[in-house]
Order: sequence, then C-alpha cells, then structure tokens
Amino acid sequence: MRIRPRQSDNPIVAELEIKIRDALNESRILVLGTQILLSFQYEWALEQSFAQMARPSQLLDVAALILLLLSFMAIVSPVPYHAIALRDELRPELYRFTTLAIGAGLWPFAVVLGVDVYIVTARVLDRTAGIIAGSSATAIALFFLYGLELIALRARRRGREHHRSKPRGRDKNMSGTGSLQEKINDVLIEARVVLPGAQALLGFQFVGTMTEGFQHLEHASRVVHLASLGLVVFSVILLMTPAAYHRIAERGEPTEHFLKLATGFVIASMIPLGAGMCGDFYVVANNVTRSHSFAIFASVGLLTLLYVIWFGISLYARHRHPVARGRMSDRIPPQ
Repeated sequence: MRIRPRQSDNPIVAELEIKIRDALNESRILVLGTQILLSFQYEWALEQSFAQMARPSQLLDVAALILLLLSFMAIVSPVPYHAIALRDELRPELYRFTTLAIGAGLWPFAVVLGVDVYIVTARVLDRTAGIIAGSSATAIALFFLYGLELIALRARRRGREHHRSKPRGRDKNMSGTGSLQEKINDVLIEARVVLPGAQALLGFQFVGTMTEGFQHLEHASRVVHLASLGLVVFSVILLMTPAAYHRIAERGEPTEHFLKLATGFVIASMIPLGAGMCGDFYVVANNVTRSHSFAIFASVGLLTLLYVIWFGISLYARHRHPVARGRMSDRIPPQ
C-alpha cells in the first residue's frame, strides 16, 4: 500500500491522510504480533514432537492455525482494498474499512495465543495447568485488546468522555514540545521499535519447547522458561494494546488520554520483557555451566543492569533536566 507523505491544501483531505496513515501504522503493529504465532503454528506441525501428540491436540493446533490465518487475512486486507477497490486513492472508505478489519482480526489472535500457551504449558507441566494458563492468556488478551476499549466507549456514552484535543488538521500546538499528533506518532513508532525484539524472543520460546534438547533440561529450567514465556506474552499484549485502543476506543482521533495510556503501556511492556529475557538467560547459563548459583547470579545481575539502562538512566535524566522534554527537531536551531 503506497501512502505517500504529502501536504494537502484542503484541511479535510490532510486530516484524512493523517488518519489513514495512523490506521496503517497500527495495522503494522498488530501484524507483527500475529506473524510470530503464524510461524510457530506452521513450524510446529513439522516437528517430530507434533507426531507424538494425541490426535485431539493435533486437531486443536490445526484449528488454531485456521483462526490465526483468519486474523492475518483480516488485518492485512486493507492493502488489496486500497489498491483494487479504491485504485490507490485516499478515501474515507479506506479509513473505515481498516478500523473494521483491525477489530475483526484481534479476537482470533487472542484465542490462538491461549491455545499455544495451553499446548506449551501442558507439555511442561500437565493438562490442568495448561487449561488454566491458556484460558488466562486468552482472557488477558481479550481484556486488553477489547475490554479496555469497550469500557472506554461505555464511559463515553455515559458522558464521562475525556477532554479531546482540537481536530488533527487544526492542531498547531508546536511550542517546544511538538503537536499532540506528533507525540502520538512517536509513541506508535516506539511500540514498533520494542515489538520486534519481543516478537523474536517469543518465537524462540514457543519453538524451543518443541525441540528435543528442551526435554533434556532440568525441570526447574523448563519451569523458568515457561514463566519467561508468560512474561513475554504479556509484554506483547501490552505492546499491541495502544494500536487496538486507538483504533476501537478513540476512533483514530488524537487525545491526551490516549497519549498517556499508550506511553504507559509501551513503558510497562518493557518490565516483563526484561524479566522474560533474563529468565531465559538463566536457562541457557544453567544448561551450559551446570551451576545454579552462577546462573542465578548472572541473571539477576543482567536484569539489574537492564533495568538501570532502560529506566534508571532515563529517570535520572528526567530528574536532572526536567524541562528537556521537547522533540529534537524543536531544539535544533533553524539553518
């Protein structure tokens, strides 16, 4: 889909361009979340461990693959719609179609996420634990991807809507900190920066449980790996939530409420992501060195360093320079 950045003299057209660009950026975030599960579903069916599973579990995996394909189809459907139906023209139909496609594509992802968590947990622990973990994963995903949005919409209908900013096409507040629209663009970009790392780690965690080497790990290491997987799953859900919330609850409009919520979710997602990374580092270190003490010490030290780099330095800089919050482009003097 070719959305070329341009400035229209018509404020209505300019506002539509921005809304469509935001909708497609949000689609990219959600596709990143679904594609790793899609890869896992296909790859797992070719693993030797898949043939050893009970027939109902194999059929469950096939059903999950079908649902995930439906999710992927829905989320990427605005691409052919724009090229074929609208002949690459920017029209309000594309904005509405993208919003509907995102809304329709999220629930299959939430269900498949729960199925995959069930399969992995049942393999490491037992079937009962798998059912609990899988159901919890689906419920958490549905709450963050749909529940928060429905709560916000209900509150709006009851007259408790948060104060909205001016329409995008008229948002000219560029005094030092950038416009609200620019800040929202920034936070969506930040989500796309963090999500690929979480995505890669999640892919390793799912596929790793199906390898022969995983079965030879100590039970404690397998449990730590499972806990780390749960943390990264939660991180991915948090990273996908701003895109879903902006599209469903805010209808793509720029609001201060959404900016604060999205920023909070992106930062919050890095807490379980760091813990999940270091949890799997423990698994690797313990397997290589055969020393629980070293693996624990190294993992805790790595996690401490990670949080210092991610949060400690930033908090110190914010305390030291409380007014230095503007965009870089706003602080560069004109040539």
